[in-house]
Amino acid sequence: MVDSDRGRVLSRYARLMRSGRPEVCRPGRREIEDRERGAANAAAGSDGKVIYPDRDAAECAARELEALGGRPQRAYLCGRSRRGHFHLTTDLVAERRRAPAGMIPRPRSGY
Repeated sequence: MVDSDRGRVLSRYARLMRSGRPEVCRPGRREIEDRERGAANAAAGSDGKVIYPDRDAAECAARELEALGGRPQRAYLCGRSRRGHFHLTTDLVAERRRAPAGMIPRPRSGY
């Protein structure tokens, strides 16, 4: 049931393909060529992330997904987008606020 609820949230806020499925961010031809050549500055990261058309849609989706039991998320502007689409990423600050004090991992010492 949670998966179908998450699907409804995505279909309501994400940019959709003609098939009705959420559109995902993919590298462009130049970026793929740079990766194949082994360029050090080739951007990596947001492959396969759902595209939201604007910050408001991404933030609304984040709130609804969190209400369904998901981790806190925040919207960010995609670096490879020409027209300015957004993605969601885990909001570690909000997650730490939400976790009980004993559940926050402590840094290891002695390394």
